[in-house]
Amino acid sequence: MKKNQIFALLFTGVLIVLLLVASCNSKEKQPSEEQPAATEQTENANGNAQPSQTTSTGEESVEKALELIEKGSNPMEGIQMLRNIAEKEPENTQAQFYLGIFSLQTGQFEKAKERFETVLKLEPKSIEAHLYYSDALAQLGETEKSIKELETASELTDNEELKKQINARIEQLKNM
Repeated sequence: MKKNQIFALLFTGVLIVLLLVASCNSKEKQPSEEQPAATEQTENANGNAQPSQTTSTGEESVEKALELIEKGSNPMEGIQMLRNIAEKEPENTQAQFYLGIFSLQTGQFEKAKERFETVLKLEPKSIEAHLYYSDALAQLGETEKSIKELETASELTDNEELKKQINARIEQLKNM
C-alpha cells in the first residue's frame, strides 16, 4: 500500500471519530428545516450519522447487508445486496454511501468518487460524504478538487475539532 493511501485511511479513521463526537453533540439540536422531508439521518453501529434517503424496505435491506458485512459471515453477499439496492433505488443514499466507503477501502477510487458524487447530488450537506469524496479525489490525484471538498465540509460543520483536522489535511494536500 502506498504511503498516501495509508495516510488517507488513517485520516478517514480520525474523521470518523470526530464525526462520532459531532453526531453526539448534534443530537441535542433540532433537525434542519432546509432538509427535505424524505431525507432522514440514521446511525450506524458506531453512532455515526449516515445519509439515508430510503424507503423502509430499502433501509431494512441496507441494514441487513451491513450486518452481513460487519459480522464477516458473508461480506460479498452483503456487498451484492447493497449493489442490488443501489441499482433498484439509485436515490438510496445510504446504499450509495456505504458502497462508496467499501470502494475506498478496496482501492476502487474512481468507483468511490462516482458513489459519493451520487450521494452529494441528493444530500449536498452531508459532511461525511464530502470528506470521503475528498479522499477519493486525493487518491486519484485530483488535489485541487479534494481541497475544495474539504473546504466545503469545514464550512458545513460546527465542530471546531473537526475543522482543525480538516484544515490540517488541506495543508498536507497543498504541500504534496
